[in-house]
Amino acid sequence: MEATEIQQHVETIREQDEYRVTWLQKLRKAYCDTVDKLKDAVTDLDNERVLSRELGKMNKGLEVKFEELQRSINRSAFVLVLIDADSDGYFDDKYLLRGTNGGREAALVLKSELQRELRQTSPNVAELPFILKLYANVDMLGEAMSRNGMEEASNLLRDFCRGFCQTGGLSEFIDVGNGKDRADHQIKGVLEHFKENPCCMHIVLGGCHDNGYVCDLDIIKSEGSLQDRITLLKSFQTGRQYGDLPFKSIHLPSLFRTQALSPSVPLHVAQPAPGNSSTDGTGSTAQGLSYAARASASDGSTIEPAPPSPSRRRDILVNAAGERLDRFPKKPSQAAFTNYHGKKRELEATALR
Repeated sequence: MEATEIQQHVETIREQDEYRVTWLQKLRKAYCDTVDKLKDAVTDLDNERVLSRELGKMNKGLEVKFEELQRSINRSAFVLVLIDADSDGYFDDKYLLRGTNGGREAALVLKSELQRELRQTSPNVAELPFILKLYANVDMLGEAMSRNGMEEASNLLRDFCRGFCQTGGLSEFIDVGNGKDRADHQIKGVLEHFKENPCCMHIVLGGCHDNGYVCDLDIIKSEGSLQDRITLLKSFQTGRQYGDLPFKSIHLPSLFRTQALSPSVPLHVAQPAPGNSSTDGTGSTAQGLSYAARASASDGSTIEPAPPSPSRRRDILVNAAGERLDRFPKKPSQAAFTNYHGKKRELEATALR
């Protein structure tokens, strides 16, 4: 074998050795990289296990808190009833004329009737406690009743309101005092506060006599999720725009009046003083005409004045059905009662001496 051939063979072996060394170095590097990645993966897995364990504990804790919160909400759940008693909440006379007892009965019947209606439309809330809030300017409401011949009901109105509030602590008849739309402002404020309250499962709104609440209900309608939580309690008159709203509605004719208050009609009125009288072309005294006669004269027909009384008589009021309405004296003040009983005791003591 020649030296040249041997040299070539040696070079070939050397190149092969270098290739094997290079390949082994690459293999070693790949192995080291794999080991490092494996260590990282094991570390990440350990961290994931720890994190998963902690998250499991946290999730279980949150589930317990959620269940407690849900139970708390269920225990505190209620139905809110808001009624504008200035215009919609004219209770039937059979309740108003019984004063305190009538107020108590009206509150109980209101709850019972609402439960009956909600069992058909929203049965999941019908058995919840009812918070009843009625708002009115009691003085002006009493004056309106008095003007319309409801003297006795007017005198007993505050007793009725007190009785309404004496049924378990969840019924309130709130006197908002004098001022334009005060009842509206109160109801809108309470509605805004409670509409997002998770404990308030349902709201019954009695204020449909005009369109004053339409804008607020439009906003609630656009929110979608609250739409099924509101029911409108409609009265004897309903604003036109409520017909465009998607809310459920109910009527309670057995509890509230089915028509507006009717002005009482005087059979005769007192003759005016000569200086203040006004006459028509025939010399008839216009002020001497009855209310019904003046109303029927609007078409231009000839009318006759009420016959003059030879002696001074008090006016007699009748309602729209022509039934006589007698005025009732106003209830004496507490001071008058105290004074009366004090004098009575003095007289009894004097008689015993």
